Amino acid sequence: MPPRRCLRCWLPGLLALSAMLCLSHVFGVQTAQAESTSPSLITESAFRSAADYSARNGGEALLIQSDGEVIFEDYRRGFDADKAHLLASGTKSFWGVAAAVMADEGLLEFDEMACETIGEWKGDPLKSKIRVRHLLNLTSGLEPSKGDLRGWSTKDKYLHAIGVECVTEPGSKFRYGPSHLYAFGELMKRKLAARGPEADDDPLQYMIEKIFDPIGMNIAIWRRDAAGNPMAPAGASLSASEWAKYGELLRREGDWHGQQIVSRGKLIECFAGSDARPAYGLTFWVREDAAAYVHSQGEFSGEVFPADAVMAAGMGMQRLYVVRSLGLVIVRFGNGDGRYTDGGLFGHLFGTLGAEQ
Repeated sequence: MPPRRCLRCWLPGLLALSAMLCLSHVFGVQTAQAESTSPSLITESAFRSAADYSARNGGEALLIQSDGEVIFEDYRRGFDADKAHLLASGTKSFWGVAAAVMADEGLLEFDEMACETIGEWKGDPLKSKIRVRHLLNLTSGLEPSKGDLRGWSTKDKYLHAIGVECVTEPGSKFRYGPSHLYAFGELMKRKLAARGPEADDDPLQYMIEKIFDPIGMNIAIWRRDAAGNPMAPAGASLSASEWAKYGELLRREGDWHGQQIVSRGKLIECFAGSDARPAYGLTFWVREDAAAYVHSQGEFSGEVFPADAVMAAGMGMQRLYVVRSLGLVIVRFGNGDGRYTDGGLFGHLFGTLGAEQ
């Protein structure tokens, strides 16, 4: 099946891209370099170059939106805009926004002690110090427990997660793994149940009601554990067009055509890194001043992004990039083959010198 490509008319807002790239050190190049390469931003060849780079490195879909309008699509290996793909750890980035909505509704605070809800932690010298924020930015100190939580042998992953050992001082060390968000899932369930005897305590249903339905985003599949809990770190499958809707909500800073789904202040807080890992916020990868470290197949590598870029990232190089200053939302699906990097895509897309092959 030949690749499907579509290049639509440029929106006026996209013309600001070249001006933005004249800023010093954007994408790691000096001002003079950015000025010399900025014309490629408004050519079809830049999009095709990025799409071909992605496809050579296992890419299955590339969808680009500017100010809410699709301006380029490229699909390979049997994918199209509506075919769902497992997001893997891209799923994580739904939970930070869910927590922000709960904060808006007075159901939690980012800095409250988690043990006030998870009572089993009160007597533990380390777990009693865990704040909600630590669960969301993966600095809770909980042992990642990857083996037990990534397979199907553990029936109730939420209860298992709150029982794993806390091995470092909360807030002091970033440790990538599933235990933090499974523990947050248990906290969220208890918070939702506390609303009243008739309250639905299902975290996914809450996200559907408060976030996904209002923006018209449809989830193809969200896997659950044997106890019926939605898998927090890696359970969702969405199509490129649906994931882009979520990206557009982020780009619009919580506003959806006049309806504030999540307050701007709480959402922006999700995009602030921690002292332990400046490049990771509340379930989002973010750009830090010097470099941004992204999760890729269990490793971290330095890449340079626009200053306000945020990203949801999953194994196999599933990516949702949001660059608010440029009005961009980019969805990339892949199969993990090749040598794809985030900097490689951005280099081809924006004509940066030295783009990876």
